[in-house]
Amino acid sequence: MTKALELARAQPDSLKGRILAAARRSFARQGYRGTSTRTIAGEAGIDVSTLYYHWGSKLDLFDAVLADVQLGFEARLRAWVHATRDRTLDECLDLGVEHFAGFFMDRDVVRVALYSFFDEEFAGKGWAVASQRQLVETLRTFVEKRFGAAAVPEEFDAAVLALIASILALVGSKKHVADILGLDPDGPEYHERVVRTLRRLIGSFARSFESKGE
Repeated sequence: MTKALELARAQPDSLKGRILAAARRSFARQGYRGTSTRTIAGEAGIDVSTLYYHWGSKLDLFDAVLADVQLGFEARLRAWVHATRDRTLDECLDLGVEHFAGFFMDRDVVRVALYSFFDEEFAGKGWAVASQRQLVETLRTFVEKRFGAAAVPEEFDAAVLALIASILALVGSKKHVADILGLDPDGPEYHERVVRTLRRLIGSFARSFESKGE
């Protein structure tokens, strides 16, 4: 984590924190290529020179936004691991939805996170690769402890990444999905439907390893 990102995360109401939040909103709406430093500066209510002073280039700021999102995800992952000790599988799944629903239902966060999965220019970033490996290894350890090492197939790593990519694609296309379902994208029914879907997806994934471990 860079010093600038560390300061912004510690003090979100500071100028660095406000610029980071403005950048996340801008990148989420328009993508990296469609967003200019002038756009971000305008969103933050500052001039471009101030943005450069606090964050450097647009790419530096985009890297910081991606890293900030990933750090937030990793914090939720650690909290889930701690909370699932000595819990039943169903309790673990419910806690998983509880811990991650807020992350996955934040459209700006999800749209930015999609870059780390689908945009080849940014998918190879060291922090992104390391974080995704951490996620895979955490879930691998969880499955091994629950069902035994024999329950982990050769394609486990790819299956975890496919699950996460599927979830991000689902919640990242909020308006499109809501239109197909005939629901108000900002209404409680849509939110509840997505949460139930997340529970089903994660539950099906976890239970697919039960029989393999027997």
